[in-house]
Amino acid sequence: MTGGCRLRVTFDVTGTGAPTCLAGLTRVTVHPGETRRVTLAAEPRVVADHDSALPGGRIAARRYRVALAHDAGDRSTVASATLRGATMKP
Repeated sequence: MTGGCRLRVTFDVTGTGAPTCLAGLTRVTVHPGETRRVTLAAEPRVVADHDSALPGGRIAARRYRVALAHDAGDRSTVASATLRGATMKP
Protein backbone atom coordinates (compact mmCIF):
# COMPACT_ATOMS: atom_id res chain seq x y z
CA MET A 1 0.00 0.00 0.00
CA THR A 2 1.29 3.45 -0.81
CA GLY A 3 0.20 6.93 0.18
CA GLY A 4 1.19 10.37 -1.01
CA CYS A 5 -1.38 12.26 -3.05
CA ARG A 6 -3.45 9.16 -3.76
CA LEU A 7 -4.08 5.90 -1.90
CA ARG A 8 -2.99 2.92 -4.00
CA VAL A 9 -3.41 -0.71 -3.06
CA THR A 10 -1.79 -3.56 -4.97
CA PHE A 11 -2.93 -7.13 -4.40
CA ASP A 12 -3.08 -10.55 -6.02
CA VAL A 13 -6.31 -12.29 -6.97
CA THR A 14 -6.45 -16.07 -7.30
CA GLY A 15 -9.40 -17.90 -8.82
CA THR A 16 -10.80 -20.51 -6.44
CA GLY A 17 -13.22 -22.09 -8.88
CA ALA A 18 -16.22 -20.89 -6.90
CA PRO A 19 -19.25 -20.50 -9.20
CA THR A 20 -19.86 -16.87 -8.35
CA CYS A 21 -19.69 -13.66 -10.31
CA LEU A 22 -20.09 -10.01 -9.49
CA ALA A 23 -23.44 -8.83 -10.77
CA GLY A 24 -23.59 -5.36 -9.24
CA LEU A 25 -21.54 -2.97 -7.17
CA THR A 26 -22.15 0.46 -5.73
CA ARG A 27 -20.57 2.74 -3.17
CA VAL A 28 -22.88 4.26 -0.58
CA THR A 29 -22.07 6.80 2.09
CA VAL A 30 -24.11 6.32 5.25
CA HIS A 31 -23.71 8.67 8.19
CA PRO A 32 -24.01 7.44 11.80
CA GLY A 33 -27.66 6.63 12.54
CA GLU A 34 -28.68 6.99 8.88
CA THR A 35 -30.30 4.16 6.89
CA ARG A 36 -30.25 4.11 3.10
CA ARG A 37 -32.09 1.74 0.79
CA VAL A 38 -29.96 0.65 -2.15
CA THR A 39 -31.14 -1.12 -5.30
CA LEU A 40 -28.70 -2.87 -7.62
CA ALA A 41 -29.76 -4.16 -11.03
CA ALA A 42 -27.73 -7.08 -12.34
CA GLU A 43 -26.58 -6.94 -15.93
CA PRO A 44 -28.68 -9.60 -17.75
CA ARG A 45 -25.57 -11.08 -19.36
CA VAL A 46 -24.47 -12.25 -15.90
CA VAL A 47 -27.08 -15.04 -15.97
CA ALA A 48 -27.32 -15.57 -19.74
CA ASP A 49 -25.88 -18.58 -21.53
CA HIS A 50 -24.52 -18.53 -25.05
CA ASP A 51 -26.86 -20.21 -27.52
CA SER A 52 -25.32 -20.90 -30.94
CA ALA A 53 -28.84 -21.08 -32.44
CA LEU A 54 -29.37 -17.43 -31.54
CA PRO A 55 -27.53 -14.25 -32.46
CA GLY A 56 -27.37 -13.44 -28.74
CA GLY A 57 -27.80 -15.28 -25.47
CA ARG A 58 -30.56 -17.01 -23.57
CA ILE A 59 -31.65 -16.54 -19.98
CA ALA A 60 -33.10 -19.78 -18.66
CA ALA A 61 -36.41 -19.54 -16.83
CA ARG A 62 -35.50 -20.77 -13.36
CA ARG A 63 -34.74 -19.86 -9.79
CA TYR A 64 -31.36 -18.14 -9.24
CA ARG A 65 -29.50 -17.87 -5.93
CA VAL A 66 -28.27 -14.39 -5.07
CA ALA A 67 -25.82 -13.43 -2.33
CA LEU A 68 -25.48 -9.96 -0.88
CA ALA A 69 -21.87 -9.99 0.25
CA HIS A 70 -18.82 -8.07 1.35
CA ASP A 71 -16.62 -10.40 -0.71
CA ALA A 72 -16.82 -13.59 -2.81
CA GLY A 73 -16.44 -15.83 0.24
CA ASP A 74 -19.26 -14.20 2.20
CA ARG A 75 -22.47 -16.22 2.19
CA SER A 76 -24.18 -14.59 5.16
CA THR A 77 -27.10 -13.16 3.16
CA VAL A 78 -28.42 -15.50 0.46
CA ALA A 79 -31.83 -15.34 -1.20
CA SER A 80 -33.32 -16.49 -4.47
CA ALA A 81 -35.30 -14.98 -7.31
CA THR A 82 -37.17 -16.55 -10.21
CA LEU A 83 -36.50 -15.10 -13.64
CA ARG A 84 -38.67 -15.53 -16.71
CA GLY A 85 -36.91 -16.98 -19.72
CA ALA A 86 -35.69 -14.49 -22.29
CA THR A 87 -33.42 -14.13 -25.28
CA MET A 88 -30.90 -11.34 -25.62
CA LYS A 89 -29.64 -9.39 -28.59
CA PRO A 90 -25.89 -9.55 -29.22
